[in-house]
Amino acid sequence: MLKFLSKLKREERNLVYTLIVFAILLSIFFIYNFITDLINKNKSKKEENVSKNLIIQNFDKNKIFKIEIEYFDEISKEVNNKGKKENITEKKKVNLLLVKNNGNWSYLSHKDLEISQSSVDLFLDYFKSLEYSDLIEQYNDELLETCGLKDYKFKIKIYETENKYFELLLGKETVDKYGYYIMYNGKIFVIDSFSYGGIAKKVSDFRQNKIFAKLPISELGSYFFGNYIDNIQNKFYLLNNSWVWNSNYQREYYFNLQNPAIDELNRVLLEFEVTEFDLKYKDINKPEYVIEIRKINGDLVLKLILVEPDDEVSPEEKLFTIYDTINKKAYKAYIKNLYSYFTKNPNIFSKIREEKK
Repeated sequence: MLKFLSKLKREERNLVYTLIVFAILLSIFFIYNFITDLINKNKSKKEENVSKNLIIQNFDKNKIFKIEIEYFDEISKEVNNKGKKENITEKKKVNLLLVKNNGNWSYLSHKDLEISQSSVDLFLDYFKSLEYSDLIEQYNDELLETCGLKDYKFKIKIYETENKYFELLLGKETVDKYGYYIMYNGKIFVIDSFSYGGIAKKVSDFRQNKIFAKLPISELGSYFFGNYIDNIQNKFYLLNNSWVWNSNYQREYYFNLQNPAIDELNRVLLEFEVTEFDLKYKDINKPEYVIEIRKINGDLVLKLILVEPDDEVSPEEKLFTIYDTINKKAYKAYIKNLYSYFTKNPNIFSKIREEKK
């Protein structure tokens, strides 16, 4: 090759070099296109496989304006049977209706309840992403009964318009306990238990369970945590535009508290969730734990009395009964993240005390 090139004139050699470079670049171009095409084909194949298992097609949750869920609640009832008291279980049909107005969801069927916007949004995300592991297109009444779809557990209707909606029936758990039967568009599908839990929702599942969610944070001026079992009281309050911490177990007052400490307290309060609603309210004469929150002007915003159960576990793991003395409501909740404020080491504040020493 070198001998051949040496015999050529200078102009001819330059032409040969140019052709060689062109051939190399052309080869690289074709190889690149081949690899890119192969990657895109594999990607399309994967996307096609995913879409094949997707149950609900062409679903846009932003178009949804109404949700209907029909289910049956089991209610325990005491009856008198020939002079003997017996407990029987009855089924009660529940019709849950949620509507969207001006971008916000609300209960239409249970207007006295406050809804959690994020819970509805999450429900629609689960609905949109439902995938099946098994499909049954041919069936009879016997199979419908076996799958729990003749007497379904839930009927869900999700509306884009009054005349266009998506309807699902939710049935029984599969024999292997790995999934549930559902029906959509006349076909029976098997979905995993996690997805089933995301759409099998009752009235309480959409409720606002964060009882501190509406606290007017910017208007608050004091937080009081009283632990009357261990005689510990912590108070954090605003004085001359600075936060102060004092207690009944230390002489010092800690002034000019760092904002992160108050911000963390507000975060813990705003994220605090109750697990049970609508318990019977009663007045507590000798409170064990108390939370009082007031505005800067001294107005009482919230007063909660917490009653500790007798479980042989640490307070952080106990399910407390909480009585809202202003709204006359009662709940149950775990107070794990709140509990430190009832101790001598209240979260970030205890670090501030160590730094001051």
